[in-house]
Amino acid sequence: MMGMNQCQSCGMPLKKGELGTNADGTPNEEYCPHCYQKGEYVHNVSMEEMINLTLPYMVKAGLPEQAAKSMLEKGLPMLKRWKN
Repeated sequence: MMGMNQCQSCGMPLKKGELGTNADGTPNEEYCPHCYQKGEYVHNVSMEEMINLTLPYMVKAGLPEQAAKSMLEKGLPMLKRWKN
């Protein structure tokens, strides 16, 4: 699920034209625009809060809630933002 072609904060697949931005306005290839704008994280949250923010979108996309939550709990700790 989680790889370099995914947002390194929420795990959403990254597409050209749908990237976060650096402080100078250039595209940031590691983050989506929902998580990273103008060189800063949009949401100053814990990983658990990020799971709760992301879960409804995964359910809306058709994943069962428990499966989506399990994916997030396993995948988010592997992402750059949460590795520490």
